[in-house]
Amino acid sequence: MALIEKEALALLHLIRSKVDPGRILSVGYGFGGIVIKKAMFLAKTNSKYNDIAFQVDRLVFFSTSFKFGVTGKSLRAPSGIGE
Repeated sequence: MALIEKEALALLHLIRSKVDPGRILSVGYGFGGIVIKKAMFLAKTNSKYNDIAFQVDRLVFFSTSFKFGVTGKSLRAPSGIGE
């Protein structure tokens, strides 16, 4: 498992165990932004974490490169996240 995916899964587990149900605002800087982006992709595409994907209200990124994503192409928010 790649480092980014490992950290993204750890973030999803942390959100599930420590964050009360409700709207979530995620703010990431640099590598943290990449981890958040991967976590949101996993939440949207994995039924185990879909509830977290629906809680996300906003994603904010600072100094985060989106040149390469999970498919090697430019990253965009998975549909339904932050809309």
